Amino acid sequence: MLLRLRRRIAEGRISSDDVAIHFVDHSAGSSQVRRINIDDLGNLDYWPNGVFSEDFEETKKLAEAQFARERHES
Repeated sequence: MLLRLRRRIAEGRISSDDVAIHFVDHSAGSSQVRRINIDDLGNLDYWPNGVFSEDFEETKKLAEAQFARERHES
């Protein structure tokens, strides 16, 4: 969903002002909320380490598998 929102912002179909992303960071027994800003191109000004990293790896592996299969079927 986040990737789609970023894409729609980059396409100019929605405004970055209409989207709010917040991250709750837990450390040392307390929590802090941090806003993650999005520019008009869909770029984020901050992203916490490890969050959705498995999604990136899965997307990367999916693309690699698709490319390899298309290459072998051609």
